[in-house]
Amino acid sequence: MRVVEPTDAAVRRLLAVCRWEGIDPAAARVVADLTPGLSGATVLRVDLGAPGARGRSVVLKALRAEDDRGPGAFRRGPSGARREADVHRAGIVAVLTDEVVTPDVRAIGTVDGVVCLWFADVTDQLDVPWDVAAAVRAVEAVAGLHLGVLPPGTRGADWASSEYDAFRHHVPAATRRVKEELAGADGGRPSLVPPRDAGLALRLLDGAEDFARQLAAAPTGFQHGGFHTDNAGRAQDGRLLLIDWAQAGVGPLGGDIAVFLSNYQARGGDRGGLGRRAFDALITDAYGRALAARGADRALVRAARRVIDLWSVSWGVQVRLGPGLAAARDASLDPEVRASVAQDIAEGLARARDAEARLTSAG
Repeated sequence: MRVVEPTDAAVRRLLAVCRWEGIDPAAARVVADLTPGLSGATVLRVDLGAPGARGRSVVLKALRAEDDRGPGAFRRGPSGARREADVHRAGIVAVLTDEVVTPDVRAIGTVDGVVCLWFADVTDQLDVPWDVAAAVRAVEAVAGLHLGVLPPGTRGADWASSEYDAFRHHVPAATRRVKEELAGADGGRPSLVPPRDAGLALRLLDGAEDFARQLAAAPTGFQHGGFHTDNAGRAQDGRLLLIDWAQAGVGPLGGDIAVFLSNYQARGGDRGGLGRRAFDALITDAYGRALAARGADRALVRAARRVIDLWSVSWGVQVRLGPGLAAARDASLDPEVRASVAQDIAEGLARARDAEARLTSAG
């Protein structure tokens, strides 16, 4: 069920609570539904009816305000809605780095248990081509965010928790689905997890607790939490623009890069003819150099690279073999979507195999 129905009437009711000077809520209308598929938020582009100090159009992001504690919560603590609102209220990104910017916030409020964040319309700034050069620039910029120093008193805040083990709740279902794939293959159905990969998949799923402990012991930095091309663009001054801070907080240094690599191809990023291994190595090396250029020592750079591998054998596998396998077998989905998911599963397992080999050789 949608948090906010994408109707003019619903948006006008929410807008009326803001009481913006010079804005007539009755003139507002929804011009685009930008809602992502899985976030649980409603995202709408709204025409205010007339140009003003806040611009002609704004973007409304509406999220439920209830607590998200429990299995599957990205981190224990306030819901993603309140966490994102707090990140913007505190202006924490600007405090940490001048290399990353966020959309200007027009207003933040809660109406009937729904947190409403009204942003400047940066839709056109998100519509940028993602090639190798753009990917390198993005990971270089986000390194500044990761090494930024949190102000006193903020590191212990709920929204700055370090519990980045959200996806372990997928492990039981993922294990069951891998075994079902093997059984289906015995019955003549092509498996999305080839027998040569099944042992790897089950081994990595079985190691979820150990991987989580290793990630918990890694050096930390402030992470975006959902760093991928759908949430990134280029601000008018050329800096990296990031939206959707509902999963932001302190986490293992390098976690954002693992998310970026894991999503890049699936979300339409162009690798410029590079194979997956070459692209992963290029981005990881660029990130390591960016950390070093901003003062990180060799030990910290090595630790960040290790986190990228740890996320590749944990988070990347747990998601792909849990909800990913379910989606790939869901006959109600478009065949092209299912094929894309199946390809993403294969790529994720290949990345995990390489990462496991590096982790094993490094001891």
